[in-house]
Amino acid sequence: MQNGLKKNLNFYLFSNQNYFTYNLFNKIYSLLKLNKKIKNQLINKYQANGFVKSRQVKSEDLAEIKIILQNSKKIKKKNLIEYEINDELRLKIKKLFIQYFLDDIKHFENYFSSNIFVTHVKISTNIGFKTNNEDKVQYYSENYHTDNYIFTYFKLFVNLEDVGDDKGPLHFVPTNNQKKFIKLSNYKNRYLYDENNIDHLIYKNVGKEGDSIFVNTTENLHKAGIPDIGKSRTVIRFELNAIPSNKSKNDLFNYENKEKNIYNDEYWSKIYAKPKGILNTILLLVNFLKKIR
Repeated sequence: MQNGLKKNLNFYLFSNQNYFTYNLFNKIYSLLKLNKKIKNQLINKYQANGFVKSRQVKSEDLAEIKIILQNSKKIKKKNLIEYEINDELRLKIKKLFIQYFLDDIKHFENYFSSNIFVTHVKISTNIGFKTNNEDKVQYYSENYHTDNYIFTYFKLFVNLEDVGDDKGPLHFVPTNNQKKFIKLSNYKNRYLYDENNIDHLIYKNVGKEGDSIFVNTTENLHKAGIPDIGKSRTVIRFELNAIPSNKSKNDLFNYENKEKNIYNDEYWSKIYAKPKGILNTILLLVNFLKKIR
């Protein structure tokens, strides 16, 4: 009963399925910490839509990464391939990120009034399969959902190939369409909604190799599209976190050499963006508010 009430309140007040306490965190942070008056096209679009396209990475810079991937250890799962990121690949990814996205991150730091860190990096290939609408097993989050993290966590995707509708692009509900989407789809949860008559409300991230996009996955409903049979889609995913800090200068890859490093799992993303329980959520919010960057 109580959980059902919270879910209904989430949809009514916040138009998403994230935890109620996380949504309250986001609202208070937005009122007291977020620099919403920033005049920057990238941030303004992100704030208005929940996503923003960024720079296109040159094919020659991606070619080196793709060659290394061919010989990388592959972790094969059903309908999904994940790639082990070795030392050589780490250097290439870090170089690419700093070369193309450092300026964007500085704008996000001004927006969140906090330092931004890369807390997880993943390269994966989604493989097409025949869907079963009654199957509650997901292989790469191919049903509409929000990520259950606080909104200081966001993602950057870089296409490693051209992506058309046949390759299952990211499907994303822009901020202004959220309420309409929930109503028209009769959205209850990631397994219970109607996909008929909602296509006009969706942004599909089709594009060229090297296209990149920042997305707010904690407040906006989204899903991984399913490629056609015989097709696939390979992307680099960067998980980014605003983290409480008084430092004016920031090492974006500070967590890459920790015992729990950013290439192995989502440990640092969860530490800073998935607080356990109400008390830890409040403590994290207070820590953010008292830090002056």
